[in-house]
Amino acid sequence: MQLKGVIKMFRIKSITNKEGKERTDGLYPLRKGCIGEMYYLDIGDVMYFKYIKNNRGEEKSGYIRSSIVEDYQLFKNGITVYTMNSVYYFEKV
Repeated sequence: MQLKGVIKMFRIKSITNKEGKERTDGLYPLRKGCIGEMYYLDIGDVMYFKYIKNNRGEEKSGYIRSSIVEDYQLFKNGITVYTMNSVYYFEKV
């Protein structure tokens, strides 16, 4: 299943390493709570998440470009994306 070109609004609930520990390095803490559009998602390619608002509700521009997506799971209220380096947990807005 692919989400190519499908725009869905999500909030970044959390980002962990592959062992399940919260990512606190680099810009990861600033990403938590941001709202945006799942711009592109496909296994074997990168994920693009387009920012709309930061974690304080203020306008934000830019993208997250992840490492290669290994898998993802769709849920009624969100999506979990497994990349080579991290696991992203999104909740629908």
